[in-house]
Amino acid sequence: MAAVSPPGGTARRQGGFSLLELVIVMVVTAIGAVALLSLFSGAALTLESNLALQTGAQLAQEKAEQVLADRRNPARGYGYVQGANYPPEDPVPGFPGYARSVTVTPYSGAACPAGADCRQVVVSVDQGGVLRGQITFLVAGG
Repeated sequence: MAAVSPPGGTARRQGGFSLLELVIVMVVTAIGAVALLSLFSGAALTLESNLALQTGAQLAQEKAEQVLADRRNPARGYGYVQGANYPPEDPVPGFPGYARSVTVTPYSGAACPAGADCRQVVVSVDQGGVLRGQITFLVAGG
């Protein structure tokens, strides 16, 4: 800053910012703004991914509950729990872009009670070929 002498007096500094100081402030502000904008875009992508995972988990849970309800229903029972009775859904009604499938296979591992007939049920949900939710459980009969 330049020293200025008032008429008939002593020299004093003039107030304000120099051009160099203003340019430095603008550069620092621009760098901070770029960093903040990149954080916001990353947060938006994370939010979208989390929403897809939550939707996939809920759709898988819904179908698993349907299978378990069929198992407990006296009119249907254990014999009804077969893959052919749960055809693939692509798209899942009300959820465009999501596909859901149920796989039922015989199971004879340690988790099956002695003397019981068990089936392993896998409910999978994907969105555009990306797995978004999967539930695996056993149903036992007779």
